[in-house]
Amino acid sequence: MIFCSQCGKQLNEGAKFCSGCGTQIIQEVINEQQQQQQQQHSAVPPLNQYYSSPQNPNIQVSGPTGKEGKASASLVLGGISLAAWIIPFIGLPVAIIGMALGSAGTNSALADKARKGIKFSIIGLVLSIVNLIFGVILFSY
Repeated sequence: MIFCSQCGKQLNEGAKFCSGCGTQIIQEVINEQQQQQQQQHSAVPPLNQYYSSPQNPNIQVSGPTGKEGKASASLVLGGISLAAWIIPFIGLPVAIIGMALGSAGTNSALADKARKGIKFSIIGLVLSIVNLIFGVILFSY
């Protein structure tokens, strides 16, 4: 793309005058702008230079293993089970799933979150069971 040096309007290919301000276009200026554009494009390295796969097979690239997600989900479900103990039919399964995900996530980088999720889930499970027992006793009479 070539632009007028006076008004900045984009010039048509092969134009002798700017359609915006009427300035005469000098071929040397056009050649200079084209050279600058080519230099800018050649200065940018290809994208695959930065994102190529490792050449050394002994190098291991670490990434998320999926256990981090389980640890976070355990913490969230543990918190939900603490709030859901009032309705045991919701609190019980949420607490059980939270404990299962927490135990699966204890070997991850977020093991501390997983342990907290397990603790919250156990508390929610116990509260749900106690509420269920009281509900059965109270409504049976």
